[in-house]
Amino acid sequence: MVSFAEIDDLALDDALDAGAVVCIEWGAEGLQVFKEDHLAITIEPDREYRNRMITLDAKGPSWERRLDNGKEVLARWGALGE
Repeated sequence: MVSFAEIDDLALDDALDAGAVVCIEWGAEGLQVFKEDHLAITIEPDREYRNRMITLDAKGPSWERRLDNGKEVLARWGALGE
C-alpha cells in the first residue's frame, strides 16, 4: 500500500499546477490526495477477463467540460457504447 507521504513526494500538485496531465494507476484510496478537479478512470474486466468496461468520472467543472466535449466527439464517430 502506498503511503500519503510517498504520494506527496511525487510533487504531483506542482505538475498539475504547471498544466500537466497526470495519469496514475492507484486504488481508490489514492484519490483522496487529488484536488477536487480531476478525472477518475475505472477499468473493470468482465468475468472472462476478455473485455474491459472503462468508466470516466469527472470531478469538478474543468473535467466535466472536457468530458462533455469528448462525448460530443465520440458521438460523432459513433464510438459511444450504451
